[in-house]
Amino acid sequence: MSLVDRLSPSQSDDFTVAIQEAKHGKSSGWNVLFDHMYGILMKYTLSHIDDQQAAEDIVQEVFVSATKSIQSLRGTSRPVVESWFLAIAKFRIRDAFRRPQPMQELPEDVASPDDPATAAAENMLASDIREALAQLPERQRDVLIRRFILDQSIEDVAKGMHRPKTAVKALQHRAMKALSRELEHIREDAL
Repeated sequence: MSLVDRLSPSQSDDFTVAIQEAKHGKSSGWNVLFDHMYGILMKYTLSHIDDQQAAEDIVQEVFVSATKSIQSLRGTSRPVVESWFLAIAKFRIRDAFRRPQPMQELPEDVASPDDPATAAAENMLASDIREALAQLPERQRDVLIRRFILDQSIEDVAKGMHRPKTAVKALQHRAMKALSRELEHIREDAL
């Protein structure tokens, strides 16, 4: 449960005030938005790419873009604001995939995991899930990311995607089936 989920009505009003302050260029508003959105944006970005530094760079670009276009934000509810930031992130992630990627060397001081087999299995599973998610249609991928990576409720996903709750539930069900099929294909190809 996010911080804003636990806000009392007056604190929720503070979130609305923060958005208005950000629209007027006040740093106090941006601080609240940053505190709320940074973790969400990192999870969302890392669900698309497997590079912590690149994810941090993309999230930074999202905030830069947000400062330039905050006036276009319509609405002040948490789901609307989160959806607006996630839409910016989606475009920044696409831009990152279009850019040529420089070759990176691993630092020599990288700590090795205690159990290399476990670390390798976890990396393979995360990589397989990321690859399977990439094969899904955009709406299916977004509903799974919002529900299971960003831990949003059905209600919040429905508001953010501008769809009825029943449609989101059906979309999530189809997405889970499609993800399962994609994971089976990935595993079969690995054999």
